[in-house]
Amino acid sequence: MKVDFTQDIAYLSWANEKLGVNFNPKDVTWLTALDLKGDIAGVVVYSRHSTSNCEMSVVATNPRFLTPGTLKIFFGYPFNQLNYRRVMVVAEHTNKHAIQFQRRLGFVPEGYLRAWFPEADGVLMGMLKDECKWL
Repeated sequence: MKVDFTQDIAYLSWANEKLGVNFNPKDVTWLTALDLKGDIAGVVVYSRHSTSNCEMSVVATNPRFLTPGTLKIFFGYPFNQLNYRRVMVVAEHTNKHAIQFQRRLGFVPEGYLRAWFPEADGVLMGMLKDECKWL
């Protein structure tokens, strides 16, 4: 697995299509994992940037792209390069698989977001830099 740091708009367009969103490239950054053939394995989009925080959105064709090595890169970017104190993720409250996976990564439930998604509420989860086991 190779992580591509270029801000290739094709990768963001792919993530937008898969997530059903429309991230504006002027407002976000993204890192892309490529498999050995050079095909997209997954994209991590960093949005809602503030002085100490951002939101991470992940989309993948193969969840195995989240190896210890890629997780070190994906979490190293907001915590070490941007020097953020925390990162957050939001999952649909009905997506128990995503919520369990986020907990295994080290995220902690922080709140419930009513009507966050078009058809569902959201569960807000956060991780502080000193809690991140991937650095």
